[in-house]
Parts: sequence; structure tokens; C-alpha cells
Amino acid sequence: MLAARMATALREHTGAEPRSFEFRLRDDRWVGVFDRVAPGGSHVLSPGNPKGARSPVPLRTGTSLVAVRRDGAGEDPWFAADMSARDEGAALACLERLVAAQLAPHYDIVLAANTFQHASEPADAVIDLRADADAPVPPYTPRFSPRRHALALTSGSLLMALIAYLVGWLAVGVTQTLVAGTPTALALAVVAALVPNLAAMIALIAAGAATTAAASRVAIAVAALALLPTVLVVAPFPVGAVLGLVGGMLLLVAAVLALGAPGRAWGGVGAFAVIGVGGIVAASLLPPAAPAVLAGAMLLGTVVSALLVRAGVRAALRAEPVDPAAPLLS
Repeated sequence: MLAARMATALREHTGAEPRSFEFRLRDDRWVGVFDRVAPGGSHVLSPGNPKGARSPVPLRTGTSLVAVRRDGAGEDPWFAADMSARDEGAALACLERLVAAQLAPHYDIVLAANTFQHASEPADAVIDLRADADAPVPPYTPRFSPRRHALALTSGSLLMALIAYLVGWLAVGVTQTLVAGTPTALALAVVAALVPNLAAMIALIAAGAATTAAASRVAIAVAALALLPTVLVVAPFPVGAVLGLVGGMLLLVAAVLALGAPGRAWGGVGAFAVIGVGGIVAASLLPPAAPAVLAGAMLLGTVVSALLVRAGVRAALRAEPVDPAAPLLS
């Protein structure tokens, strides 16, 4: 739990002024972290190279390695008592990735030279986290469960992806029902499928960047790829219907995995599959009304499954002991 011990050090040393830390890990490995106060008053954890003499963190800058605290005053320390689950989870994920990257056997990606203003200065504080250190830092104990971290970090992005998926099917159903059989219908249906699916892909990518579970990252990546061929959603029946059903299923599986995979939440995935298959069968039996029937089934399946997933997550959270006064979101 090196990240938890790094969190303890940050909590004890962080002040109102920008600080840089060198966390000594093992052998000659170390991690540099800048703790800055942004112009808006928020704390920002940034990976960097305080000494300027060794290879910095072996990952690209400006991505998931930066955690911004969005609650509390700028002079408050990291991991304070009023820190929300979202901010705690983001900061711990940032530190975990820093540790994992620096302990990797190979690293050769160098950060931009002008990324950090203090790149040539010594670290303000050196924290020895090695096992044989004289006075190792005691580990920070997270106040929230991993599922609460995942919920706080990904709920907004996953909700946006589900809403975009809903809007896409609603738009396809309306356009193909109102102007069916015309070139305008096809053009409108393509646009109606393209825009919401692109929004869903962006939301899924944001959720994948927030979660740290490998299974959820894989599922989110596959779901985003399934939404990529948006034009095929309006392909002749039943190709478009099956593709849309598969994309929705993968989206829901990604959501359940990212939220900690509570058992009852999988019922939502099953409900979506049953309603979606039923809609495809019904649409095949009613060719004149196939677009409306299919869109209606997908809309119903998405709403029902989202409600079941939400109920499963809430039930799992109620079963976990947690401080009722602790803020889940900022």
C-alpha cells in the first residue's frame, strides 16, 4: 500500500504554498510529485521531476496522472476529514499509477521540459517509503470503499453515456417513422445515430480514465469500439438492430464492472437483453412499424436496465459500513 503511505505524507506535509515531494521507493527508484494550488484555489497533484537529474515519471503528461481536488479551501491538506469520495479516489488512483509506473521494469517516456516550473529545484520534502527505512510512514486508511470510489469517479460519465444511447435510439425511431422510405430519412437517421453515439463514446472514455479496475477498463474500451460504426445502426433490419443491441449490452456491462460489479446490478443487463431481443422479434413480425417498435423496445430496455443497475449499486452500498457524514461527492 505504497500509495496509502504516500497519502499520509501528503496529508501531513501539504500547506498553502506549492510544494514538491520526492518519495523514495526501492533501490534507486523514486517518484516526484508537485502539490500546487491552482489559480482557482484547488489543489493539483502533478507528477514531475523535482531534481531534474533523473528520468521522470514514465507516462504522458496531462492525462490520468493529474488529480485535482475540487472541494475545500486551497490551504487545507490533502486527505482531510471532509474530503469527498470522488477526490479521495482520484488522488489515490493518481498515486497508485505513479508508483506502478516508476516500479515498472522499463520506462523511457520523458515529460516535456517546460511542464513544471520547479523541475530544476530540489524537492521540498523527501519521504522514504522503503521497507528498510528507519521511520516508515504509517499508511493512510481510506474512508471509502473501492465501490464508493468507483461510483463517485464514474457515475457522471456512465450516466451521460446511457443518456446519449437513449437519445440515439429515440432520434432514430422518430426520423425513420416520420420520413421513412426517403433519402431524407436515411440522412437524418445517420446523423441521429452518429451524434449521440459519439457523445456516448466520449463519456465512456472519460469513465475508463476514472476507474482503475482492469476488467472495467477492458469492458469500457470494447463498448466504446462497439459504438464506433454508428452508420451501421441504421443498416437494413436486422443488422442494425443486432448491432445496437450488442452495443447497449456492452455499455451496460462496462457500467456494472466500473461500479464494482454488485450482484443485483447484473439483473439490469439481463433485462436489457430480454427486452431487446423481444423488440427485434416483434419488429420482424410487424415490418411496417419495425422502426418504431425497435426504438421503443430499446428505449424501454435501457430505462429498465438503468433502474435495475442503480438499485443494485444502492443495495450494495447500503450493505457496506461507512460514515454517514462522509461526503460521497464534492
